[in-house]
Amino acid sequence: MESDVPNDDLPRGWFRFSILNLLLLTTVVVLGITVAIQATKLGPLSKEVNRLKAERDELHVVDPTKINAVQLTTNREYEWKWKVWIPEGVEYGFSLCEANAKAEDVRRESNAAYSCGEIEITYRIEFDPLSKIWKGKLYCPCGQISGREQAWVGKSTQTYYGGIFPGETQVLEPEGPILLKNIQVVRVDDGEQDFETNRGFSVWLAPYVPNKDP
Repeated sequence: MESDVPNDDLPRGWFRFSILNLLLLTTVVVLGITVAIQATKLGPLSKEVNRLKAERDELHVVDPTKINAVQLTTNREYEWKWKVWIPEGVEYGFSLCEANAKAEDVRRESNAAYSCGEIEITYRIEFDPLSKIWKGKLYCPCGQISGREQAWVGKSTQTYYGGIFPGETQVLEPEGPILLKNIQVVRVDDGEQDFETNRGFSVWLAPYVPNKDP
């Protein structure tokens, strides 16, 4: 008659050791699947964050009693951005003008006036599918301002820039209109430059002047 005796060939603790290995393997697999899922979800967000970091610059308010402005870099064609600090005690809006406009001819066009704070504005030339023309628009916290047609877009041109450029913050006295960007476009036909002084656009900060009673 055979008696039930333990099998001494199996090392003690093998069962417990195998369970621990199985739990560890399961944990590793679950973590791997979780990381893969998160990477799939976060990949597009990470690209967007990197794009925004590359696109933006910082406005350093050097003198809070004056206007501080910097042009931001952007990866979009036909787009310009700025951050502006407006000091306390003055009110400014925005104006879109033809290229090479004179400061004395600039009039505020936005409905709102801004004072004592930082604002961001964007000028963008977009194609209007209804009218089939390229048109400039200024986007600001109060909404948008429609500009004139920019018929030079997509043609052979040379461009001359003026105003504030990307990089270091510029400090300006709050005394009258302030030019953010002036772009004069010169059309080139068969190597000849066709100068037209108002081809292009200019973007201005315009002081708020309340209407006077007659």
